[in-house]
Amino acid sequence: MQYSSAFEEFGYKLENVRQDWSAQNATGVCITIWKRRMNWDELSYDTRLHKSSVDIWSEKSGNRKRIVHAQRALNDFEGWIDAILISGEPGVSYEDAQLWIPSEKGGKRWRVVFLDQAIGHIRLEAQLP
Repeated sequence: MQYSSAFEEFGYKLENVRQDWSAQNATGVCITIWKRRMNWDELSYDTRLHKSSVDIWSEKSGNRKRIVHAQRALNDFEGWIDAILISGEPGVSYEDAQLWIPSEKGGKRWRVVFLDQAIGHIRLEAQLP
């Protein structure tokens, strides 16, 4: 599925298709997750585990927006988010986007459990609500 189409399927609109990693609407927040950086055993995603690449993404506009969106998820939605898994090489190329549909994943939803507002490090976990 195309990147922007995945957001639209969930009811979100990207402001900048080439630079945004997340979006928000009146009812929620949606954040992308790199499949290659996921911990599949724990169903978690933690950017602190890949510190070597922080210089590449920390100053990007997508990171700044993701910080705002993740904070809104924490403030307004108890951290719960919609998630889109993306394949490709982080920082190099995007290949495909896949919606995380809780009903197809044992009811598990993604949740922001850690956010560093200064740098943008984030930890997401798939949990049962």
